[in-house]
Amino acid sequence: MGSAHTVKDGEHLALIAENSGFSSVDPIVKHAKNAALFRERQPGVLGVGEIVFIPDAQPAKFAASTGMTHTFVKKILRVRVRLVLQEFGGKAQEARTCRVACQGKETEVTTGSDGLLEFPIPPSANVATVTVAAPPAASKETTLKLDIGGVGPVTDEDSVMQRLQNLGYFRPCFPEEERAERRGAIEEFQLENGLKVTGELDDATGSRLEAVYGC
Repeated sequence: MGSAHTVKDGEHLALIAENSGFSSVDPIVKHAKNAALFRERQPGVLGVGEIVFIPDAQPAKFAASTGMTHTFVKKILRVRVRLVLQEFGGKAQEARTCRVACQGKETEVTTGSDGLLEFPIPPSANVATVTVAAPPAASKETTLKLDIGGVGPVTDEDSVMQRLQNLGYFRPCFPEEERAERRGAIEEFQLENGLKVTGELDDATGSRLEAVYGC
């Protein structure tokens, strides 16, 4: 029969799938009742309060002969985080050594020539930290906190601001300045991406932001 699940703060699709007994997100993403939800977005993008249909997990069945030893392999859900590190102006931070900490474990990863940093996390993780070694001309390392699955769809203005903040266009400010800062961030993004400068979030701006940000 399945059931409807309301996305909570800190949840993402892999976590929901694991908690529902799946070794892949595919049974959820490809279910007909979720077709409208995932039609125009990447599966990892979910907003708090959105409804996801969770089908019933089907038990695996195997045929095996008695009186013999058999080996069964259980598939596990694998999740990887992909993060691009750039300087202002879009220059890739290549060959940068980073320490990744997640659920008590720490690993060392190096960015590629395109600034790409890729690392695995447990499906149950919703927070990780990435500490970037200081560049040659600086003496202080940088630590980034990642809220896994914390960015919602571009139809939500707060999720748009999260993307623009991560891209360097928007900076948190005093409440009385926030409306102007939000508009200014959108205008700057539109200007640098060849869009009509309106300061408003329209379909073209949302689509371009998804392409630039990666989701």
